Amino acid sequence: HIISLSKGHHAYPLSPAITIHEIDISQKKNKLGRYLFLVQETRTLIKQIHPASVLAMISYAASLTALATLVLPIPLLVSERNDPNTSRTFSLPAKKVFFFVHRFLATRAVYQNTSARSYYFKKENPKAVIIPNPLYLQEMPQANAKLQRSGIIMTAGRLTKQKNHQLLINAFFLVHKHFPK
Repeated sequence: HIISLSKGHHAYPLSPAITIHEIDISQKKNKLGRYLFLVQETRTLIKQIHPASVLAMISYAASLTALATLVLPIPLLVSERNDPNTSRTFSLPAKKVFFFVHRFLATRAVYQNTSARSYYFKKENPKAVIIPNPLYLQEMPQANAKLQRSGIIMTAGRLTKQKNHQLLINAFFLVHKHFPK
């Protein structure tokens, strides 16, 4: 089962064996009403499905799911794919909520790297595990391969605050300053 906190387009096709539960918040006008409705609907679905455990992806969903699973005898695993140390996506109050969820409400937590984990746990903690994004070395060009160097640096990604293209532009500027050719 997948519980989606929004209704609409799916980024990729899923097996027909997977049941998707979409929560429609379009009728909820204010932010607090949407949050409470999402928590209530998520809790109702979790109680109906009665899973062995719940995996909540990304900070926002993990926080709502943590509230939805409060006092339910179901382990909650949260997965954080962003680094709160460098992310400008969330406000300081939101980060404090995420911190509380990871430290005190989640049964286990998964991070992409040690920097992200260090935001929630300063020292290694058996509750926190790191699973990096996959890197397919066989698809990478060999070091010093006969690549034609154009002097052009390119990035590809969503133009969102989360991707922090400004940091990348500033880094490229510093690299060019020290290595003009």
